[in-house]
Amino acid sequence: MLDSDCQPANQTWQRSQRAATQVARLTCCSASEPPLRELGAALLLTVPGVALYLCRYSEPLADAEQLAERSAGTLQLCSFNGLAALNAEEFAARWLGEHTAVAIATQSTTAYRQHLVVETLAGEPLDAIVEEQFPAAAATSAAHFFAASDDPSRLRQHTQMMQQSCSRFIDFTTLNVIHLSDWPLRLAHY
Repeated sequence: MLDSDCQPANQTWQRSQRAATQVARLTCCSASEPPLRELGAALLLTVPGVALYLCRYSEPLADAEQLAERSAGTLQLCSFNGLAALNAEEFAARWLGEHTAVAIATQSTTAYRQHLVVETLAGEPLDAIVEEQFPAAAATSAAHFFAASDDPSRLRQHTQMMQQSCSRFIDFTTLNVIHLSDWPLRLAHY
């Protein structure tokens, strides 16, 4: 959900090459695919314009969730496609393998969840969806965002490291980055 207290003061934090998610996003995880497909079919029937993606999920950096409460700070939601020159294995190796450590080391990320799109069920085709949680200060400060408070040389270094790593697998013309609030819920059935 969009909240005024997590909106970046500097609009360069938002990057939208595609239509941005305006209200909400829902992530459902299950050890079994059929319940997710059932939920997806129900959503397609009841929610106009919904985009649905079947993904392989990984959480290299977890936070302590407080269920049904707004998570502290801001949630940066990114979606993108990989570079056309990469096959699926190369894309996954660069993003899920090589880039993950760079992202965690160069940002003030408190939680990092990766969704490798296996199948687009509805909506624009995507290859990846990323959820990164940050402290509230990161929404308005590049130094806080890139884990470089009061250190301009570290800020330059972290920014450059992230840019170089991302350019190895992201098609930047497809990148969409927005800031949201996170309200974790658990549904026992799914």
